[in-house]
Amino acid sequence: EKLNEQIPGAAKVEKFRDLIYGDFLDRSEKPYQVVESEQKCSDIFSEWLDDYNTVNPTKMNIVFFRDCIQHLCRATRVIRQARGNLLLVGVSGVGRKCVARLASHMAEMQCYAIEITRSYGPNDFKEDIKSMMMGVAKNGGKGMVFLFSDTQIV
Repeated sequence: EKLNEQIPGAAKVEKFRDLIYGDFLDRSEKPYQVVESEQKCSDIFSEWLDDYNTVNPTKMNIVFFRDCIQHLCRATRVIRQARGNLLLVGVSGVGRKCVARLASHMAEMQCYAIEITRSYGPNDFKEDIKSMMMGVAKNGGKGMVFLFSDTQIV
């Protein structure tokens, strides 16, 4: 709106509302480019999901609707950044963990989640963090996604 006040007709919000960029279109070079359509983005994410399901023992079923596609694009962009942090907020069962796991797979990073038990304490948390950091060191400094849910806060 401020731009249009200074330069009338310069920018229309509708033009940029559904604009999607990503570096997941080409697996080898990973150039950051615009995605022409949601359908193409959904097809690419379906390929990544099939790849995830063949590699990992736990299978995911995701329906790629518009909001899911946009959140997954944002998550992949943030995770690939150096020291990228992401906070996914929503009610239970909306797919926050699935989006985080698929984005980490697309970024070729290992996803690490802790398991909380009744006897889980601060020392256990320190050991989990230590083993996670050792995993990063073993991978040659390649990034890792630490998945932490609100239900795991004790």
